[in-house]
Formats: sequence, C-alpha cells, structure tokens
Amino acid sequence: PGKVEAVNGFKVASTTTSSVKLAWNKVSDCTGYKIYRYDTSSKKYKLIKTISNKNTLTYTDSKKSSSNTYSYKIRAYKSGSKTQYSAYSDILKATTKPLTPKVTVKSTKTKKATISWKNTSSRNSGYEVYMATSKNGDYSLVKTTTAKTYTKTGLTKGKTYYFKVRAYKTVDGTNIYGNYSTVKYVKVK
Repeated sequence: PGKVEAVNGFKVASTTTSSVKLAWNKVSDCTGYKIYRYDTSSKKYKLIKTISNKNTLTYTDSKKSSSNTYSYKIRAYKSGSKTQYSAYSDILKATTKPLTPKVTVKSTKTKKATISWKNTSSRNSGYEVYMATSKNGDYSLVKTTTAKTYTKTGLTKGKTYYFKVRAYKTVDGTNIYGNYSTVKYVKVK
C-alpha cells in the first residue's frame, strides 16, 4: 500500500460575483477528494467539502462575497481500515468578480456629462468609465477612478453620448473585472 497520489491540475475553472468553481485532474487510485478553504478568523484551512467519488472533478463554492479573494487547497484520500491522504496541493487563490454597477448619467451643465454609479463594494479597487458616440460604436476608456462619479467635460453641445462602467479588483498586480453596466446615454446641454 503506497501513499495516495497528490492531486494535479488544481485550478479555478470560473468565477461569478458570488461563487468560485474549482477543478482538478483525476487521481485514479483514490476514494475521493477533500477541499479546504482558508478561514481568516481562525487563520487555518478548514475542510469545506468531502467529495466521495473520484470521478467528480469540480466543486462550486457558492454564497461568497463579491470582489473577494479566497484561498483553497485539495488532497485526495483513500478509505480503508485507516484513511490515507495524499499531500496537499499548492494553495490556489481565487477572486470573485466585482458586482455590476448600476449607472445613471445626466447633463446639467453645458458641454458636460456626469456619470454616477451604485451597486458597488468597498472591496473594489476602482472603476473604468467608457464612452462612445453611438450605442454600438467603439467605446473608449475615458476615466479610471476610485470615486463613484465622474464628470466628462469638453463634449459637443446637443450631441448624444453613451456610457458604461465596470468595476475591478486588483490582486497580485492583475485586475479582475466585473461585467459592464447597462449602457446609459445623455444628450449634452
């Protein structure tokens, strides 16, 4: 009876604003897998799921917070008179997506449009504001900000402009983006 083989290919298959889907490669000589998540209050990895079928190679950790980073590890196990375990995998970090901002735009001053948004989280690192001159036109990034409002100046009076916003969270130098908001438009005064 040798040691149980370690799990390979442990990765983040996908994320939403409230869930992380984990995936891994099958270990042929095992009963199943145990998944652990880091618990910030106890500062320890806690068992969150035992999968008792070696052919089940995904697990979705749901009811998570948006724009939040979670750490996981996995190990294989083999049942018997005494349960045997493989070594733990490397730690896998996964970040849920930011929420989709709810945007309003208005023009109360000449040649200006003010975009503001809600449905955000204090865990977000910032927001990107995009603008186009037609609904399905080319959107260009006009502002990256940590604020929840932005006023675009120097616009053409009487012209309609289209805006959309997305949130991001920066983790280890990489931005994780949420979905773009619904496009909102305004005719500039």
